Amino acid sequence: MSPTSNELVLRFTRAFDALGISYMLVGSLSSNAYGIPRSTKDADIVLQTDQDIIDRLHELVGAEFTFEPQVSFETVTNTIRHVAEHPTSGFVIELFYLSSDPHDQIRFQRRRRGRLDGVEVWIPSAEDVVVTKLRWSRSGKSR
Repeated sequence: MSPTSNELVLRFTRAFDALGISYMLVGSLSSNAYGIPRSTKDADIVLQTDQDIIDRLHELVGAEFTFEPQVSFETVTNTIRHVAEHPTSGFVIELFYLSSDPHDQIRFQRRRRGRLDGVEVWIPSAEDVVVTKLRWSRSGKSR
């Protein structure tokens, strides 16, 4: 039986904890924490790190994930992005490095503990979820 999307995300959050990497679940997962949950085909996670963690992260989350070999640059957030896919389920996890944008910095500082399947994880405040959604809609991208 294929793991659920939440189980896949929790593999990553446990790996970040093991590596000492600060993170925050954003996008649909953070919206789901405060509103009516909706299904999603991906998870977005912001990382605060200057380390090259991908090889070690891959070891910790499992070989069944494939990581895109090419790092990409996210034009809306002006930051680096890594993409990991779980081919069996098609679920994608996008890892964004924390940008220098003042709002991104402050929302990361204001992050709080939320729950995903009963496990504590880091999420933005409800207010920051709304502000980020508005910022994304202004940029012409929807999340």
